[in-house]
Amino acid sequence: AVLMQSPAIVVVDNINRKVDSAALVSTLTSPSFDDRKLGATEVLKIRNEAVWIGTANNPTMTGEMARRVCWIQLNPTTETPWKRTGFRHNPLMPWVKQNRMTILQACLTLIQNWISQGAVPGDYVLGSFEDWARTMSGILRDAGITGFMANADQLYDVANEESVEWREFVDKWHAKHKKEPVRVNELMKLVTDNGYFEEHLGDGNDRSRMTKFGLLLKKNADRVFGEHRIIKKRTFMNGALFTLGAV
Repeated sequence: AVLMQSPAIVVVDNINRKVDSAALVSTLTSPSFDDRKLGATEVLKIRNEAVWIGTANNPTMTGEMARRVCWIQLNPTTETPWKRTGFRHNPLMPWVKQNRMTILQACLTLIQNWISQGAVPGDYVLGSFEDWARTMSGILRDAGITGFMANADQLYDVANEESVEWREFVDKWHAKHKKEPVRVNELMKLVTDNGYFEEHLGDGNDRSRMTKFGLLLKKNADRVFGEHRIIKKRTFMNGALFTLGAV
């Protein structure tokens, strides 16, 4: 519904829960959005050229979402930031409107500087956003501006609690079992003792929780956490076995 209005910018303000949306993840990496029109059998194909912006205090998100985010940290260093004074441009929005052409000229000057030096792509790599990453890192490099996406790893560690939890679990798994094949019930004790994956396992009985944990392990097979990769093996007599492999 939002994209049908062809917005240049979409702002989601005051996000107060974990950002976990398959539709949004897909939208952020696709030039178009396909979905069925509500109340009809018609499928709409909508161009997606919007810049998506979200604001939140200490946000959490899935790993799939975190790798799609450019983190802008605003730290007012005060308990009541809405009471701050002494801004350089106050009020801000009228100043921006009055100086719009100057601001755009400054941005275009940075781009022209990059072009005049051969438009050599930068070396920053970001899957699904390759052209953007190479172009932006090149423009900023030639302008002498450092630190492009320098906090990306920090965001992934802070915002993606799920990956942090998995790394801790896998480290304990390796410390106890090394690379020996183990069954789900053997790993379940590590989960229970340390309170891992409660969001996924729920509050059912032991059998229910173990079943959910087994499915969770299968879902994350072949994924790498820290220095280890989860490998799923299968035997004819004892069902699924899991082990850790080197990266």
